[in-house]
Amino acid sequence: MRRHRLAALGLLGALLAAPWIALAALPHAGSCVVQRILHIPCPGCGLGRALAALARADLVACVLSYPPMPFLAGAYALLLLVAAAALAGRRAEALRRAAGLMGLALAVSVLANWAVQLGMHFVGVSTMAG
Repeated sequence: MRRHRLAALGLLGALLAAPWIALAALPHAGSCVVQRILHIPCPGCGLGRALAALARADLVACVLSYPPMPFLAGAYALLLLVAAAALAGRRAEALRRAAGLMGLALAVSVLANWAVQLGMHFVGVSTMAG
């Protein structure tokens, strides 16, 4: 039981630190490696701009830059709740199931977004993914 609490504490710490690390890295991020090498948008194209817009509290620009962002934020919030519940020693089966479903929704939305970006790229429509 103690190992589970330590793992939950580590997960909670990592989840809390991740946005700050990502935001600190934004000014230093170069262009997308996938786009630079393959000349096609990657599944995460627009995510950096979305995080920057989120840091400015510009939710419209955030979602326009990366449409799966609401699913990403929801999955992140559920993971925080699951880690906090595990840390408190509570059984959170409903939260775990919800987190699994949110993860599935996130995966589907990221792939759908990528498919739209690729389709627009191949028909010559300019996307926001520079």
